[in-house]
Amino acid sequence: MDNNTIDEKILTLLKYKNPDDPLKYINDLTKGYCIDKLENKLLECKKCCISDFNAKSINSGNINSGILVINEDIPLDLYNKMLKDDVDITFAANESFMNKFKQYCNLIGANYNYLFFIRCVNCFIGKIVFNKETGKEEIVKALSTINNEEKINCFQFFLDKYIDVIKPYVIITLGSFASNMLFSVANNNTGNKFALMRDHGKVFKYKNIDVIPTYSISFLDNKNNKMTVDEITQLKYNFVTDLYNAFTLEKQINYKSGIGNIKLP
Repeated sequence: MDNNTIDEKILTLLKYKNPDDPLKYINDLTKGYCIDKLENKLLECKKCCISDFNAKSINSGNINSGILVINEDIPLDLYNKMLKDDVDITFAANESFMNKFKQYCNLIGANYNYLFFIRCVNCFIGKIVFNKETGKEEIVKALSTINNEEKINCFQFFLDKYIDVIKPYVIITLGSFASNMLFSVANNNTGNKFALMRDHGKVFKYKNIDVIPTYSISFLDNKNNKMTVDEITQLKYNFVTDLYNAFTLEKQINYKSGIGNIKLP
């Protein structure tokens, strides 16, 4: 059976189904397949100088979510933990993040399982590349071998693909790096200034989608030894408020939202 015949059969079946919104119907029907294809493309990517390293981040979450969360790249303290304890960095990073993010969602009654997550940088250093004797300076140097232009190109390429499939109503960026990159791309790299401490929670647009930037989980963790209890409490309250506002915004736009009956503590 040739491709034209297959296309004709698909179109005939679509007409038989006769959905009110054919494009949305096709998108919803093929989301899982598209995400799998995108994941394979990410795993096979050879676009930059660190793409051959043996660890890559993979999306997770609800493909039917109206909220896309862009997580930070792998925090350096987890690289150090990997070297010290010989742990699987992919598992350590995701388990640590998911447990903590879920706790913040629980504070406002948000359904964590409704969200869809990606990382702003897809490749990261794996345990085969470095051994336990590798120093922190060597890891930082290796991570810096990929330049900002490569990072932005990688970030935007895969982000745009995920947006095309997930079609989120709201995007949440976690951390300075992810927030700065998306803000920069959204403003066509015009040099407009963005500072996370000042601009967290402030909505900007990317591809006509509302974006709300906020702190990363690792940022909140690392401040625990550097600030007073009141200052840390305020940071965490800011973070929870940013999440609440993002979730509320999505509920206002998406009547099918599954984020739950949220409220501020």
